[in-house]
Amino acid sequence: MRKLALFFVGACAAEPPSTSLADLQATYGDVTIEVVAREQVNIQLFVTATDECPYLGDAVATFNGERMHVSRGGYDTTANGCYPIAFWFDQLPDRVRNREGTLSGSQLQLVDDSATWSINTSRLFASRFEIDTAASQIIWRDVDEISTARVSPAAQLEITGNVITYPAGRSIDWVEARAHPAATRCDGPSVCIVDLQSDHDFPVAP
Repeated sequence: MRKLALFFVGACAAEPPSTSLADLQATYGDVTIEVVAREQVNIQLFVTATDECPYLGDAVATFNGERMHVSRGGYDTTANGCYPIAFWFDQLPDRVRNREGTLSGSQLQLVDDSATWSINTSRLFASRFEIDTAASQIIWRDVDEISTARVSPAAQLEITGNVITYPAGRSIDWVEARAHPAATRCDGPSVCIVDLQSDHDFPVAP
């Protein structure tokens, strides 16, 4: 289970004035939200680095209806820009995973007195991998395009859309794949990015 470990790294500058959701874009330009799902879910908000990083005000983040922790930013800049404003769970609640089926996807909402931002994604916790041993293919039904993949035992792979082709005659017992499905809704930020990684064990043939 992955957790962001960068929230409290580095020296803190004096806390700048807080910035509302409505003022983020007006003050700092384009805002990017990245949803990273790898069994856990972590969400980061990026702006272009300036002399002073934003400190998010009293915004509340919920994911599939469950309230998330918030790192409000406001740290010094680094070579990579500002330390991110970010949202996360210490441990993913079962309710988050279970509600995904009723919602036909996942929903992030950021709310403060100035605005409501809504970011929806396709399912992030499904692992509908199907193996077709006759065709030497694995199909990831939850996505349209696979970015990268690996299998066990290791083999040379070819990826076309959401299909992974492996050498004929191989017996595959595990697959891990990564995809970047488009957000189904991106209201508020300039850009919404989804980084999805999932894996699946296949039964070993007798």
